Amino acid sequence: MKKLSTENAIIIDTETTGLGSDAEIVEFTAICADSGKVIVNELVKPTCSIPADATAIHGITNEDV
Repeated sequence: MKKLSTENAIIIDTETTGLGSDAEIVEFTAICADSGKVIVNELVKPTCSIPADATAIHGITNEDV
């Protein structure tokens, strides 16, 4: 297996309102892989309510956004 270089790599993570094609992003995070420094960490207010089952997974509530 080839080892990937972390030099100039960015790790991106999103949290959403669900898994369907209509799911919306509620959090976007980008982290520098080699330093671990958070570059961006933003909550995003979706156009719909965040379902309780999604909140149970990521902990983000409607009040948070």
